[in-house]
Amino acid sequence: MKTHPEADTPGLRDADGQQFVWSEVEPGFYAGSCAGNFLGYIDQNLRGIFVAHDMTSHVIGEFSTLEEAMESLTALFLSRSEEEV
Repeated sequence: MKTHPEADTPGLRDADGQQFVWSEVEPGFYAGSCAGNFLGYIDQNLRGIFVAHDMTSHVIGEFSTLEEAMESLTALFLSRSEEEV
């Protein structure tokens, strides 16, 4: 398992400064976390499309790039975090 380089950017942090981490669990399959919280996962299908799933495995959307899929799950996590406050 390796950490994905796009997760190492300063903009990918939550309000408390915790970094979002994306790991490539196996080729084409990525899992995200932040401060011990599971964000969801991204699976690249046979057409090369990145399908983002939330923490309960619901499909959030299909994206042409991995970065777009990561951003969608990060934004979803942040919006849900704000609702809990």
